[in-house]
Amino acid sequence: MDEAKLREILREEIRAAFRDVGLADDEAHSDVKDLRSLIAAYRSAQKTIFKTVLTFFTIGVLSLVSYGFIGKINQ
Repeated sequence: MDEAKLREILREEIRAAFRDVGLADDEAHSDVKDLRSLIAAYRSAQKTIFKTVLTFFTIGVLSLVSYGFIGKINQ
């Protein structure tokens, strides 16, 4: 099998793979851009949720420490 024939087979297989996932039309560029935007938003949400949980935990621990300290002072 020569290189030109192999390239043609590969191109056809790549086109078939794109058709299978719905990226063979004129809107494919827009679809990929939307997917990248969705992934970026998901990652941003993950970071925000992590920071919120960490802040909540830190405030809770500091509140308990403060409550204990105030309890010791009032005795």
